[in-house]
Amino acid sequence: MRNGKTVRGKKPGPIRDNTIRVKNLGPIRDAEVTLRDLTVLVGPQASGKSIFLQTLKILLDRGHIFATLRENGTVIEDHPWAFMHCYYGRGLSEMLEDSPTAIWRGERHEMSDFVDYGRPKPGMIESLFYIPAQRVTSLDGGATRTFGSFRFGDPYVLRHFANRVHTMLHNELGFQRQIFPALNRLNKTLREPISAHLFRGAKLMHETVDFRMELTLRVDDSKEGISYLAWSAGQREFVPLLLGLYWLCPAGSVSRRDAIEWVVIEEPEMGLHPRAISAFLLMVLELMRRGYKVIISTHSTSTLDLIWVIRRIIECGGGEGDVRDLFEIRSNPISKKIAEASLEKKYAVYFFDGGDATDISSLDPGDENDAISEWGGLTGFSSRSADVVTKVVNRRFFRDSK
Repeated sequence: MRNGKTVRGKKPGPIRDNTIRVKNLGPIRDAEVTLRDLTVLVGPQASGKSIFLQTLKILLDRGHIFATLRENGTVIEDHPWAFMHCYYGRGLSEMLEDSPTAIWRGERHEMSDFVDYGRPKPGMIESLFYIPAQRVTSLDGGATRTFGSFRFGDPYVLRHFANRVHTMLHNELGFQRQIFPALNRLNKTLREPISAHLFRGAKLMHETVDFRMELTLRVDDSKEGISYLAWSAGQREFVPLLLGLYWLCPAGSVSRRDAIEWVVIEEPEMGLHPRAISAFLLMVLELMRRGYKVIISTHSTSTLDLIWVIRRIIECGGGEGDVRDLFEIRSNPISKKIAEASLEKKYAVYFFDGGDATDISSLDPGDENDAISEWGGLTGFSSRSADVVTKVVNRRFFRDSK
């Protein structure tokens, strides 16, 4: 009411609290995570990180997922068990036996109803782009794969990612044979570390080999490209990741895929040297600068190192130059924007273990909680190694001093 009159207008919408809570789903007993600009999930194998992230995609993109399945000729029974088998993977449909639930932004869902193939699905727009841990299988000897080239029980996120990469290479980049480095993809600030630490100056090509299109590596002006299986393990792991990053960073004046708000990247460190991981983390800051919210699951300390250092820079009144020093990159308009944006973002870290998720975002090495002080167990072995060496050295010192 204003001056005795009713003021018409939009009602206040719900607060967009980006919190997801999953209960009784596979290894997850009760895990709650509030997502930030960069959210990192750590924890041992089979602790539920992937299932948690795949569930987030269902909550965000349910309509798009079902539409994609139908477009690719996937016909399943109108039953949630069949969908679980199709989406999470063969053998995982039994997760429904414990009556799992999921809450997203305050709205509660019974998973058995929410994943029912036969129910109406609101919205067909994809808002979360998922780069899965199994991404290396998205390439068959260097050739891209389509959605239908996988088996029915293979995880949906892998099939969808592979199809995205295939479509981009054959349509969006159809006549472009040199895939990396490419002047219209990624700024020089981002290309140089990738070239130095991943490809060692080699060029990534998309060319005809034995009558099919394959990705190869060419060194200098070699007449024949190096075949996919002859690449290093790190190169085979990184190339699908690079192609996913290409898709997220379109060429030209368009800085991002407008509909995509979230980006999930699983285990980006696989097969990579620490310097290559650093080149990837610089790309993560670029994704954040472009407006994406990024979620990473990892077994490496590198991403947590990045968060810890950026927080210390902020707390101590540092600036963008300190972030550039961390990555050893020169000052230019793009590198300054990337570094400045990183100091304005919010960060969170969660530890998955025993069916729960613990917020360890402080990363305080002096905290009494081992999950926090040991960064979800990632630094535990290093700490014990130092303790053992200290004990052995002290024991020898006292023995020799007698």
